[in-house]
Amino acid sequence: MFDFLSTGTGKSYVIYGIAQILLSEKLVKRVLVLCPSLTIEKGLTEKFEDLVSNPELRNAIPEESKNILPRIINANSTIIEGDICIENIHAVYESTGSSIKDSFKNGGEDTLVLNDESHHIFNKTNEKDIKNGKHFF
Repeated sequence: MFDFLSTGTGKSYVIYGIAQILLSEKLVKRVLVLCPSLTIEKGLTEKFEDLVSNPELRNAIPEESKNILPRIINANSTIIEGDICIENIHAVYESTGSSIKDSFKNGGEDTLVLNDESHHIFNKTNEKDIKNGKHFF
């Protein structure tokens, strides 16, 4: 999506902004942000928690578009309406114990899925992981 942007250009903030706007406008019910590693998951979670608790940012959202503050969670919790779930791509594989599959067993068509660091999807040496990721979608 934003692969052409270098490190430190604000991709994470754009991802949060897209998620917050679409939740606030009720165009989606929940957001799943996938990332390639636990390190990036931790960093995104910290950034998103800072953003969701930022009163200046909250006040910049028009009153008619304000949503309840989204929970910033990972897939250890069931993903419910209004949540932004940040998770490592490996959590979508069937062999893991994450709650992602359970969260979407009764649908999920109204979920926005964003991928941070999507250039990590293509991996010539391990096509199995790529196929597993495509199976989830």
